[in-house]
Amino acid sequence: MKMVNLVKSKLKLLIAFGYLFLPKLLIAEGTDFSGDRGGDGLRSPIIYTDINSLLTAILDLVIRLGGIVIAIAIIYSGFKFVEARGNKTKIQSARDNLLYVVIGAFIILGAVVLKEIISETVSSIQSAV
Repeated sequence: MKMVNLVKSKLKLLIAFGYLFLPKLLIAEGTDFSGDRGGDGLRSPIIYTDINSLLTAILDLVIRLGGIVIAIAIIYSGFKFVEARGNKTKIQSARDNLLYVVIGAFIILGAVVLKEIISETVSSIQSAV
């Protein structure tokens, strides 16, 4: 019984070390930071080189997350309509909620237009310089 407890404790310790150090070993396996062994050396982690690509990436994220939030909010508004059951104040509250969701959806979709305006302005400023 004492031997079983000792084996269990050693196994738990081995698993804990595996969780802690295995990811570091796996990440370090393919990493070559030296430029003298044929590697590229250290590279910049910044992948967006101009304002247009940065705004596009941010806008894509906002549209994806906003689409999910808008879908959930529309479903919630539908539940509020069903829950109202003819009560005029609750129906008005559900209508207001749905109106706010639609306004938010137009704002998120209007961000595409705003991105185009900003990118065109920045590109015209850059071409003038």
